[in-house]
Amino acid sequence: MATDFGTSGLRGPVSDMTDAACAAWTRAFLDHLATTGRPATTLLVGRDLRPSSPRIAAAVARAAAAAGLRAEDCGALPTSALAREALDRGCPAAMVTGSHIPFDRNGIKFNAADGEIAEADEAGVKAALAAPGPDRPGGGVATLEGVGARYVAGMLAAFPPGLLAGRRIGVRQHSAVGRDLLTGALETAGAHIAPLDRTEHFVPIDTEAVSTTDAADPVRDGGSPATGRDGGRSPSDDEARARR
Repeated sequence: MATDFGTSGLRGPVSDMTDAACAAWTRAFLDHLATTGRPATTLLVGRDLRPSSPRIAAAVARAAAAAGLRAEDCGALPTSALAREALDRGCPAAMVTGSHIPFDRNGIKFNAADGEIAEADEAGVKAALAAPGPDRPGGGVATLEGVGARYVAGMLAAFPPGLLAGRRIGVRQHSAVGRDLLTGALETAGAHIAPLDRTEHFVPIDTEAVSTTDAADPVRDGGSPATGRDGGRSPSDDEARARR
């Protein structure tokens, strides 16, 4: 199975998402923006917690630098946080994430300066892939700190302080890239957090397909998650599906 490109970005098996392939699609995206009157000088790059994501993100950043842009590595953060930063800065972004697709796959979501690319951009990016432009001088790769914190601060600013004071909220963290940001935001709003299901190894989970067991009884043993052999929660129905 080869990679597939559409308005949701580039997706495919990790084995097909080589550095060269990811760089070529990134360059095609940037060249398309330039030929449609949206040239960029900066590309923001983010990633999720899949094991393959740091490599792919590095390939994307190098491709942007080769095209003469400043690639700013925003690290591991939610797609929405990267998109918000890009909108505020008026620059495009590339988010390396497979969402909830199987473990052996990954993807890159491309955003123009005004948001996610449209269906009309799809053909243009594919055409640019077939006729890549030359490398340009002046590019480079830098690290950009604090994107997630700014995103959370912007959300909290919309609510009165202490909004959740006295509340106890269970947060199913699992291997979600935004788990610490979410926990911190809720705590800042005054809530007491009960962390659930955190795992340090990545497992793709469709959060819109919560098992009936978890929906009926999300917290057990007096507030602690039931544990499996690896110290994490026993696999729920959606975890089992994701591992197949």
